[in-house]
Amino acid sequence: MKIAFIGDLMFGNANFRPVSEQKNIINPLINIKKKFEKFDFIIGNLECVLKTNSVLKVSNSILSPIKYLDYFNKKKLILALANNHTMDFGLKVFNENKKILQRKKIKFFGLTKKNYIVLKKNSKRLAVINFSIIEDSKTNKAYSYKIKKKKMIKLVDYLKKKKKIKYIICYIHWGSENSKKINIEQNKIAEFLTKLDIDLLTGCHSHTIQNSHLINNKPVIFGLGDFISNYQNESKLLSVTIKDKLLLKGEIYKTNKKKVIKYIKNIKITFSKIKISSKYEIFLWRNVLRIKILKTIFINFYKYDRKFYKFLLSRFKYFFQNFCFELQDHKYEYKKWNTKKQNI
Repeated sequence: MKIAFIGDLMFGNANFRPVSEQKNIINPLINIKKKFEKFDFIIGNLECVLKTNSVLKVSNSILSPIKYLDYFNKKKLILALANNHTMDFGLKVFNENKKILQRKKIKFFGLTKKNYIVLKKNSKRLAVINFSIIEDSKTNKAYSYKIKKKKMIKLVDYLKKKKKIKYIICYIHWGSENSKKINIEQNKIAEFLTKLDIDLLTGCHSHTIQNSHLINNKPVIFGLGDFISNYQNESKLLSVTIKDKLLLKGEIYKTNKKKVIKYIKNIKITFSKIKISSKYEIFLWRNVLRIKILKTIFINFYKYDRKFYKFLLSRFKYFFQNFCFELQDHKYEYKKWNTKKQNI
């Protein structure tokens, strides 16, 4: 059994390019289709909301065209739904998105009621657990969010003893935006999970490739980056082959402005010394990303539709409040961090 773990699938407009630039959708896999043929399963995070009848009032500059799903091999594709954008437009739209996936016969997991999927090939059996540690704006979460320790212990025990699963992998939505270092919460969660009978941890959310570390002698591939998005960052494909043990390999890819993916190179999975981001670094890199988005919006301001302006006003208020409050919160932490940095 050979599985490809890819990062965020942002079919929509991550950095709010005008809708006029999104009309001609190109197959993002056109250059790498043969690369995917070697895998039995492809697991990625659906970091977007698919366009449905219930969200026609929302600007096309935000929503994701359903057409992107058709470029994948639907028998191999498995989508994780536990992330902070999956319920951007509420439970009704979330359920409509699930129905779209069901109609297209695309498997998905990461729900509150079923946060794992069991993969089978010949005599090989493997389970993948999906959950998010990133908060969203909805209180009614239909996706798997911050599993309690006792529940995780019970779930792992159930999969191992009752389901007779040999290998368990966690695919987690975690990390700080635009940061190549892990944060303290990622490290704490990894410390806990690697003490259980779990064989591998991986995930995404940061939009960047993050380092890999051995924690409690278990491999943790922290950030896979964005496999499809118009941020144009590099991403890591994690190849997992099941034989007598899990064999790990990596491949680097990059998307261009039109979201067409290019293969860059194969890499060995190596493990480095753990480096954790300070709160100031997290604040800094997150807002570097926000400023890039705002720059794109201002340059193309006259190209958007009215629906987008309404959306933009609500998001700008959120951005401004968050930026100001975070700046106040991190003033003391910045001085503390900056002093430590000078002493190194």
